[in-house]
Amino acid sequence: MTLLECVRVLEAAALEQPAVRTIVPNDVFRLNAMPDARYGVFAWTQDRHTDTLDGDLVRYRFTLFYVDRLSPGGRNELEVQSTGVSVVGNIVRRAAESGMEAEQWECQPFTQRFMDECAGVFATVEFSAPGGGGCAEEYGGEPPGGEYFRFKKKTVWLSRTNPSGENTVESNTDWRIE
Repeated sequence: MTLLECVRVLEAAALEQPAVRTIVPNDVFRLNAMPDARYGVFAWTQDRHTDTLDGDLVRYRFTLFYVDRLSPGGRNELEVQSTGVSVVGNIVRRAAESGMEAEQWECQPFTQRFMDECAGVFATVEFSAPGGGGCAEEYGGEPPGGEYFRFKKKTVWLSRTNPSGENTVESNTDWRIE
């Protein structure tokens, strides 16, 4: 399984979560450039990835975030963090069903000011996946085991960096695993 395939699995699993309305790829702080962000937000960052000489097993390490806006006075902080623990756990379990095994993870609650006063959780997770991958196009989205994903469409808001280096927010119809 390639890095690209792993990211697609994580994002598809996030889109299945009713609480997730926006995905922020590879840098949670891009949320600062999104004044009209639709909360809840799933974000991820990469850490070190490990491969072996024989390539049978690859370990991908990500930090997964769930972020949501706090109500005035922060009265919903615990509710947001509780939802975040569930969302992150659901994403990790769904990734495991697609061949990305994780033994354990710890969710760390936080409160943080982005464009809005927010709360959430983050967890650093190491996934073990079968190696031997080539170009993602070669596999056509096929996970280990030869079964193909069936996808449904869902509108999601994405933060992207355009060629001039500016962060943009766009609506995009994306896929999710059925």
